[in-house]
Amino acid sequence: MTWVNRLMPTPLLVGSTVVYTVVSVLNATAMTMGERAEEIRLLRTVGATPRQLARAACWEMMIVTFVGALLGTGIAAASLSAPGEAVTGRPWFAYSLPQYVGLVLICGVSSLAGGLAATRQSRRGPLTS
Repeated sequence: MTWVNRLMPTPLLVGSTVVYTVVSVLNATAMTMGERAEEIRLLRTVGATPRQLARAACWEMMIVTFVGALLGTGIAAASLSAPGEAVTGRPWFAYSLPQYVGLVLICGVSSLAGGLAATRQSRRGPLTS
């Protein structure tokens, strides 16, 4: 049991992980949506409403966020299973389900906020570049 307690993440580690993750998600979202400004203007030109564009951006951001969370979890589980087996004798790594779910939800919310903020100007700006 002492090995388990030593492997559990500290609040400082979890907090810094959350901050880093939010910054990364916002940066990636802003870059992606910023590059798609021309596509958003084209959709507006052919009749898409700002509400439809916001809904499309939300769906896209949520799909990308949760697929990324699944891939990241798979990579972390694969890479941490060997050290867990070395310490405990079985493929295992320490994690906290509430912290994991909270981190995924924070990623989802920051992704939505970043995606909507990045598309706002394109949705309401001029139709020509």
